[in-house]
Formats: sequence, C-alpha cells, structure tokens
Amino acid sequence: MQTTMYEGQIAQRIFQGKSQAEIDQMMDAALRPGEEVISRVELDKPTVHALNRHERRKAAKLARKGR
Repeated sequence: MQTTMYEGQIAQRIFQGKSQAEIDQMMDAALRPGEEVISRVELDKPTVHALNRHERRKAAKLARKGR
C-alpha cells in the first residue's frame, strides 16, 4: 500500500503484482507530478482480503441505497 500527499490531500492506494520490483514500478508510475510519497507498506494476504471485502460490502450497500 502506498500513502501519498497531493495538494494537501492524503491518498492511499493498494497495488498487487507478482514481484516486489513490479509493484515498485507500478507505484512509481502512478505518481502524479508534485505528488509526494509518505509511506509504502507491504500488506499480507489476510489484510488485503479484509480490505477488498470491506470495499465489496460498501459498494453493495451503496447499490441497495440507490434503488
């Protein structure tokens, strides 16, 4: 997971890949001009699974609410 600061706003993004070099390359490519990296943390599989589950449930709730 990469945490960045851009125009006073903090953003977090999760990247997945086959190797750490590939993930680092994707993280570097995703940076916008003027965006500053605050931290980069390697997440274990259970944490990534929990984050994905949370996002799926949040999307389902918003879909139900929008009906």
